[in-house]
Amino acid sequence: MPWLSICRRASRCARLGFAAAFSLPIAGLSYMGVLFCLGVMMGVARKISYRFAAVSSVLTLLVLGVVEICTCVTYVNIIAGILAVVLSAAVTYFMVKLMLWILHGGKLKAFAYYDFALAGVCVVVGIFELILR
Repeated sequence: MPWLSICRRASRCARLGFAAAFSLPIAGLSYMGVLFCLGVMMGVARKISYRFAAVSSVLTLLVLGVVEICTCVTYVNIIAGILAVVLSAAVTYFMVKLMLWILHGGKLKAFAYYDFALAGVCVVVGIFELILR
């Protein structure tokens, strides 16, 4: 029976890998969000699923940051690019810690209200942009 358990785990890992690969190039899909939600739907604890999603996104963010620095043309732009990558890494670190605190305390309901409010603001701004064009 250990082979059956290994096959189930491999199947879950493959599904997570394909979902991660397909969520990268699609605008509007969050890489971490896709991995986190699929992990939870597969029965993984929320905290462990979020940590996996955060750790797996670090390499992606690092590669994107290096590409951004490499596309900078002038010396001033390179410094600004490096500063932007370092600043985004620091903000990401603190936001991951905040989300882990939210998950640990079971405060997802408040987070859902925040998401719906932010979505509402985005819809209103989008409508105004369409009207003003």
